[in-house]
Amino acid sequence: MQGLPARVRWLWQRLSLAAFAVPVAFFATMTWLLDAGHVTLSIPFLETMALVVLGTAVVFALLRYAACREPFFLLLAVFIAIFLTRELKWVNGHRPHGLLLLLLLLGWWRRAWVLPHLDRKVVTSLLAAAMCAYFIAVQLDEKRWTGFMPGAKLTVWSPVEEAMEVFGHLTLLVSTLVCRPMGPGGGADSVARPSEDS
Repeated sequence: MQGLPARVRWLWQRLSLAAFAVPVAFFATMTWLLDAGHVTLSIPFLETMALVVLGTAVVFALLRYAACREPFFLLLAVFIAIFLTRELKWVNGHRPHGLLLLLLLLGWWRRAWVLPHLDRKVVTSLLAAAMCAYFIAVQLDEKRWTGFMPGAKLTVWSPVEEAMEVFGHLTLLVSTLVCRPMGPGGGADSVARPSEDS
C-alpha cells in the first residue's frame, strides 16, 4: 500500500472487499438458481421492480436534499435519475454515458460537496457495489461472458442481467438512506484529504 499514490490509498482505505464480493456472489447464486430451475424470474416483473426501486431512490435523495440542503444529495438524485431514464427507455438505445461523465466531472469540480460523504467507508462501498453490479449486467447484456460460462443455458442470461441491475438499484437506494448529512461545518475541510506524493 505504501507504494501506491496517495489518492489511490485514500480510496482503497474507504472501500470494503464486500463491495466487490457481494455482487459477484449474487451473480453466481442467481445464475445457479435460474439454471437449475430452482427459481423463475419474469423479465417484466424485474423491469417494473427496477422502476419502482429507482423512483423511490430518487425521491428519497431529493427528500434528503430538501431536509439538509447539502448539494451531495442533489447530485445523488441526478445520478440515480440518469439510470431511471435508461430504464424508462424514453429514447431508443439510450445510453447514459455522456450524462454520467458530465456528472462525474461536476462532482470532481465540486468535490467539496462529495468528499465528506465518500469519507465514510459504508457509503463508498455501497456505491462501488452498485457500479460492480452494473458492470456485470452490461457484460451480460452485450453477451461478452456467455461463451465461456460453463454449463448455463442461454435462457438464464436475460433474467440474470435484469436481476443484477435490480441489485445495483437496491444498493443505490440503500446508499440514499445511510448517507447522513454532515451538519454545520461539514465540508471538505472536515475530511482528511489525500496528500499529494512528493
